[in-house]
Formats: sequence, C-alpha cells, structure tokens
Amino acid sequence: MTLRYPLLCLPLLAACAGPPQADAPQACTVQRVAEVPVTLRDGFLTVPATIEDKPVTMLIDTGAERTMVTPGTVSALRLDRDRHRRTQIIGTGGSTISANAKVQSFGFGGYEVSDQSYAVGPLGPDQSEGGLVGADWLSLFDVEIDVPQHRIALYQEQGCDGRYIPWHGPYTEIQHVRPQGRALIVLPVQVAGQPITAILDSGANTTQMTETAASRLGVDEAALARDPSGLTVGVDQTNVTMHQHRFSDMVVGADEFPHVLLSVGAVQVPGADMLLGADFLRTRRVWLSYATQQVFIQRSTPAG
Repeated sequence: MTLRYPLLCLPLLAACAGPPQADAPQACTVQRVAEVPVTLRDGFLTVPATIEDKPVTMLIDTGAERTMVTPGTVSALRLDRDRHRRTQIIGTGGSTISANAKVQSFGFGGYEVSDQSYAVGPLGPDQSEGGLVGADWLSLFDVEIDVPQHRIALYQEQGCDGRYIPWHGPYTEIQHVRPQGRALIVLPVQVAGQPITAILDSGANTTQMTETAASRLGVDEAALARDPSGLTVGVDQTNVTMHQHRFSDMVVGADEFPHVLLSVGAVQVPGADMLLGADFLRTRRVWLSYATQQVFIQRSTPAG
C-alpha cells in the first residue's frame, strides 16, 4: 500500500522573485501516531486491531510483504472479495494465489485507513488470529517493537538521518538493505564467522536458515541428519522438516550469541539466507526505520 499526495503547483510572479536562496536544512521531526500492546503467544507477536470497526487480533509480520486476512475473518465479517486483485502468498515451502478481500476500515492503535484491498490466506493450524499486518502497511512508518515492555508504536519521521531516535542508553545501529520493489528488511549478520543475510521476520517464531546457506557454512545433509528435527507449517500450509543445528556463534550488530541453536531446513527465503525470527525480538527493543533504511537494537528490561 502506497500513499501518494497531490503536488500543489502555484504560479510564481517574476516581479516578486528575489535572488535564488539555498534550501534551509529540514529539521528532523519524529511524531508518534499509534501505540498498541503486544502479546507474545506461542512465539508470535499479536496485537489488537479493528476491521470494519470490529475487534480482531492480528499478527505483526515484518517478513510478510502483504497484509493478509484469513478466510474465517472474511466469512465472519462478510467482507467482499476483490475480484480485480489477487496476491501470491509465498510461504516457507511454496506459494499459493488467492483473490483479495475489500476492507473498508482497518484500525491500529487509533490510526485508521480506509478502502483497502488485502490478501486472503490461512495462518497456522493452531492460530486463531484474524490475519497479519505485513510490511506493505508497516513500511509507511517507523516501527518500534518492544516485546519486553509489551508495546508496539508507529511513528512518522521527517527529515531524519543518523541516530535520531528518542532512546536513552546505548544501542546498536545497523544499515539494512531492501531488495528492489520489496519492503522487507534484510540485515547483514554473521554465523560461524561467515557473513550471510537475514530477513528480520517477526512472523517466524524461531530463527530459520536455508539448507543452501548451511551448506556454505560446512553443514551438509549428513550433519543435519544427526540433529533433532521436527515439522513446521508456513502460510502456504506446506510441512517442512526443520533440523536443530548448533553453530559456533551468531552475530547481529553488537550482539553475539555463542553456541547458538538454529533451525535449518528446505525453506524458501527469497533474497536472503535466513529468517531472524521473533525469538530474537523477545529480549530486545527494536526500531525499524523503513524511510532511512536503518535498524536500531537495544537490550530491554522486561516490564514489572
């Protein structure tokens, strides 16, 4: 979803024009526009929202390119299908295509948008949320995710760059790379001393690495076969076997995780090697600045 504002052009009177002036530097402003409580349920971040003025619970999913509602929500709220728009939903094991749903009103922490067209697809078999808030919606703002303090806030920034966020105490700044035409946040990380890339994915309850990336790090099929394993289910409803492999270390910004246990499997992570999941966010305060392509990370103290 992209908001565009009309450009207002006014005629200039040459007789009133003075000598050209250099543009004055724009002051950095940061304004909070919404805040909601966040709950960590079964490893997923859930928040209250409204659809058609009806209360729903939504997942916060920075790893999903599109905001999505479930078929159950479409049925319960009697949403009309948008026959002119379809969305390809890519999960960890495959993809599916579905017609969108028309949403006349979507509210989040007092901030409301109207006349939306959202993807329709199922969540996991044990998840009862009404859908997920994806990067198409989140990327319109600076997003502060503070799981230990049980809150998520949206900000509008203008004219900012560098370390401009209103935090006290030390924190890490990471420049992120966003693939062309996508709003996903891709961070440089290190695993076992080697540089790889990770999508910051709050919709994944665990950090997951592709088998291809693990192979580059020297972890072959024989090594994975010796690891404990289990099944995971993506939004495409495909079962994928994940192996729990222990690496010597993982480094994200200034944080180092020695002897880290990561899930490795035949998952699809377009444009990156792994998903940095909600297990990483659980003990951290994270500020996502889509406009300036920066991520700020601070260790947070749990709320009393």
